[in-house]
Amino acid sequence: MRKESNPEAPDERPAAPPGPPTGERIERPGPWPDPPPMVADCVPEDQRHKKLYLSVGCGKLHEKTTDEIFWVNIDRAPLAEPDVVLDMTKVLPFARESVDHVKAMVCLG
Repeated sequence: MRKESNPEAPDERPAAPPGPPTGERIERPGPWPDPPPMVADCVPEDQRHKKLYLSVGCGKLHEKTTDEIFWVNIDRAPLAEPDVVLDMTKVLPFARESVDHVKAMVCLG
């Protein structure tokens, strides 16, 4: 049975979070001037000029850092020996707009 819409009823959806206007891309301005503690723990000072990529749910398949990209391998299982042990179902402790790419393979069950 289909619910009829009522144009006089208030919109029950929550407001969208503020963000950039559609089509506008926000650039990260190079090294972080004051990185959050988690980024500081993961990325050595001499590597902060690189793009930051996350491999979430990496398991034993760790991505390797290159000349242009610093990878942080994340998994909730310590036995996988990731760079950082985190549960991806929680908020990841990285500053907004500090991560350039996220890879999540075979981790949504």
